[in-house]
Amino acid sequence: KKEDFKYKISLEELVSLCKRRGFVFQSGEIYGGFNGFFDYGPLGVELKNNLKKMWWRRMVHGKDNVVGVDAAIITNPRVHQASGHVDNFSDPMVDCTKSKKRFRADQLMWAKVELEDGTLLGAVSMLDDGNTEQQLMEAAKKLLKDKGAAEGAALKPLVVKDMTEATPEE
Repeated sequence: KKEDFKYKISLEELVSLCKRRGFVFQSGEIYGGFNGFFDYGPLGVELKNNLKKMWWRRMVHGKDNVVGVDAAIITNPRVHQASGHVDNFSDPMVDCTKSKKRFRADQLMWAKVELEDGTLLGAVSMLDDGNTEQQLMEAAKKLLKDKGAAEGAALKPLVVKDMTEATPEE
């Protein structure tokens, strides 16, 4: 059994490191600060922009049913009520029957594993980590071997989706 993952650094130590290196500062820190608001130093701006670009490609460009908007986060609470966010918002979750852990469905990636002849071998899944397609392909090849597929059997290209895109049958 694998050991549970343990961080080598605490959140407090990470925040302290980011402050010392100029990544992030509490907004107006020299005047007492303002809770929940942050200013970014030169490296912090680059990191934030890179993360935002990666997220935008994945969550907006990577989906057919999502469009991008850029709006204020701080707004009148009636806006959230009118948009349905207060009454209808939820983060769909997926429970793993093996590990007994729970994951956000939009962070759990999966793909059907099929042979070129259409034979369905099963599915592979993992948490999105930036190297997802390669790792899912490795898992698919392992599944191919475990299922005893014929030597040289070719897999169809994997279509990677997140669990929010899965149908009840899948």
